[in-house]
Amino acid sequence: MLIYLFLLLSFTQVTLFGLGGDPAAQALLEHETLTLHKWLTPDQLTDLMTMSRCLPGGSIFNTAVLTGYTATVGFFGNWGGVAGSLVSSLGLIWPAVLWAECAERLRNNEKIQLHIDCPQNRPGNSASASSSSLPRSSAWASTKSTPAS
Repeated sequence: MLIYLFLLLSFTQVTLFGLGGDPAAQALLEHETLTLHKWLTPDQLTDLMTMSRCLPGGSIFNTAVLTGYTATVGFFGNWGGVAGSLVSSLGLIWPAVLWAECAERLRNNEKIQLHIDCPQNRPGNSASASSSSLPRSSAWASTKSTPAS
């Protein structure tokens, strides 16, 4: 049962530290599955990555699902493999959900918005009126080319 915790933590690390897209995440995934935990052989990992690139969706997500299944099916049977797939998928997804929730709470926080908003963007501010005497729509309209008639 400890393998499920290791799957969750390993794929969470891949999500958190795999900045740079698939190449960076693939290197971390390779380290976790081959070197650290020895869940897969190099041939198995090559086959899983090849198969995951043929499937629709993100290749790292597909590789995580297939790795979770392959790592646990030998110990717990088919349903254990399905549980391993779900746990490894959860390890990839939950950090992104957590970051999105934090960003949404920060975006909606009134105290933070007072510090983020520029004085020029506030309505009724004299700085925005003095920067340009033309309204924005007029300024854009004057730069548009008119068709020749």
